[in-house]
Amino acid sequence: MSRSAALGRRGIFVLASVTIVAVAAWLGPIVQADDTASTTGNKKIDALVALGHKFIGTSSCQSCHGNPAAPAGQPLADMSESSVWSTLDKHHTAYATLQTDQSKAIATKGGYGDPSSSTKCLSCHSLNVPADSRGPDFKLSDGVSCEACHGPAELWSGSDGSPHKTKGWAEKRREADGYDPKAKAADDGFWDVRIVGLRAENCASCHLAIDAKMIAAGHPQPAFELNEYAYEEPAHWNDKHSDQYYCQLWAAGQIVCTRDAMAELAKRVGEGDSADLITDEYNQAMAHASMLQILVDDPNGVGSEVKDAVDKDVAALAGAGGDGSKMKDPATDLSTQAQAILTNDLSGFTPDAGATGGFLDKVTGMEDTLAKTYGRRGAEQAVYAARWLYLSKTWDTDPKHELPDDLIAEYKSFFDNRAAPLGDDAAKFADAITKIKGNP
Repeated sequence: MSRSAALGRRGIFVLASVTIVAVAAWLGPIVQADDTASTTGNKKIDALVALGHKFIGTSSCQSCHGNPAAPAGQPLADMSESSVWSTLDKHHTAYATLQTDQSKAIATKGGYGDPSSSTKCLSCHSLNVPADSRGPDFKLSDGVSCEACHGPAELWSGSDGSPHKTKGWAEKRREADGYDPKAKAADDGFWDVRIVGLRAENCASCHLAIDAKMIAAGHPQPAFELNEYAYEEPAHWNDKHSDQYYCQLWAAGQIVCTRDAMAELAKRVGEGDSADLITDEYNQAMAHASMLQILVDDPNGVGSEVKDAVDKDVAALAGAGGDGSKMKDPATDLSTQAQAILTNDLSGFTPDAGATGGFLDKVTGMEDTLAKTYGRRGAEQAVYAARWLYLSKTWDTDPKHELPDDLIAEYKSFFDNRAAPLGDDAAKFADAITKIKGNP
């Protein structure tokens, strides 16, 4: 089944794209925008550089993965991954974006200088590794390239092809007893972003928390949900769809997003940023925290050992009444709790359809509360969760693999007017949620 056929109509929940992207690493609670003491401007790229292997550029990928991309709506063509990235994926043009008038205006207002050479901008718009970590074919102008997500390829995809050119090599690694992706990455540089926690960090590190100064300079504030983001990408990979995989991705994304958004909220409060920037980050952080709370409060969820701490922090933030002095400590602690769940619990989270249905019931049971309380940010996360938990729950039993017909237009309309917060029409939001509650 093709990806488009499996997932139905595209664009139901499309948000305005921000051409910035992340790299993968399994690290502590780091917000991408906080580049203090970073040599590359991105602490996660620092971790890849610290492996000590060279980044050899995209030509080595193109030589094997450069078969023509399949037409839109068709399954991924064999060995076409690099062609999909170079012809269809906006990550390929991320560096070129820095040369636009809009990027130059943001950089000028923010005091970053030339965006195409600014560490601040390159940290997400390219793979900004030091010169001594670059192979002879490496190019900054490639934008966010293969190695930005998959790691420095000198050893795992070098001229001898070891081990990458052995068919099934990555899957064999995953199946090995005691497989530790961090330890293996230290051996050969390969970051395994098939693992849901790594994938979440891979994307959220640049697509979620942007520091206040950059937002004030005119950079868009991204909204992020892992399933939806992956769905809107021209995929150069094949995901499994059963075994509640979408529920696992949803959980991983909400854990990482709560961690990073709460850290950014604490940072904005601590630096005395403007009230509107703090409020927007508060709404975003609390929207994700509301999803995380569903996971930790449910006996079939994840992170039960920190349930009391999470509930206490969420309650403190909800009761802060806009007072930044009351937000910093619980936001910082909640970020820490989310990191603990990511480290200790996520890899063992294997929900069944019943568990996924329970999470879905709790999301839909919130009715329009999230939209009323946290505006557009709250509504977005509730809508995304309702869609992807529904799809995950019904994947093995509903061959259509899409929302019921009467919900397609209803949900699409949430995003027709991007200027207006979704919470402006709470009754409409509640009506759509009621409809999804009535379906299997």
